[in-house]
Amino acid sequence: MQTTRKIDKKTGRVTITISGEIEFLKTIKTCAEEMLKDPDFHPGMDALWDLRTVEMKDMSTYDLRVLVSYIEAHQQERGAGYKVAIVVNKDLLFGGARMFEAFADTSPFSCRVFRDITQAESWLEGHQ
Repeated sequence: MQTTRKIDKKTGRVTITISGEIEFLKTIKTCAEEMLKDPDFHPGMDALWDLRTVEMKDMSTYDLRVLVSYIEAHQQERGAGYKVAIVVNKDLLFGGARMFEAFADTSPFSCRVFRDITQAESWLEGHQ
């Protein structure tokens, strides 16, 4: 597994790229925790999660609900009113990400799932 995080101060966007075989909940929470600790991060930054080359070991409805609860519990550090774009290219991940999007519907951020990174970037920039 490999993860990279890039914070673009100009756009106010965090891009997290994950590749390889992952344990879903553990990996996503670890990446989120590292993002919050980054000195260039500030609350309310939009995020692009690039999961196009991820191989899943596991992902359950329970994991998705725990993830939403985790985000809500860290609202003070994470902020509110931001956008999260999730980019995937596998059907299983697309379905899981769509469930996350539905579970997060009442959360303090907007979430959309994409199969195309250009469309995700366009949405984050407010062009959709």
